[in-house]
Amino acid sequence: MLDKKTALLYTSLSKLKPTELELFINHVDEGCINKICEGVYNIINTDLGISKARRTHLKKHLKNTKSLKNLKLITKKSTNLKRKREALLQEGSGLHSIFTTLAPLMTPIIVGKENTKNKPKKSN
Repeated sequence: MLDKKTALLYTSLSKLKPTELELFINHVDEGCINKICEGVYNIINTDLGISKARRTHLKKHLKNTKSLKNLKLITKKSTNLKRKREALLQEGSGLHSIFTTLAPLMTPIIVGKENTKNKPKKSN
């Protein structure tokens, strides 16, 4: 289940420059790397309500600029942490494209959870 922290992670990653993303990936723990890999898997392999045009654009961009081998390593659960981290670092702008696609999808999750906390309860 996608929680607010994960949604905030994805939206924050979409705002980082490639050099900042590289530094981030080098210094985060295993849990964060796994969350990043889960997001990459979801955007590539599942239908998250992305428009067909956006999905086609993303696939073309990833095919033209980045290695499909790295994307497969990132999305495999059996790949060890060191190899996932190396593959994430090699993806660079491909990751940025993935997270800029994923970020708008996270907004309802972030806002929705905040709004349900602030809504007044109906009194009878």
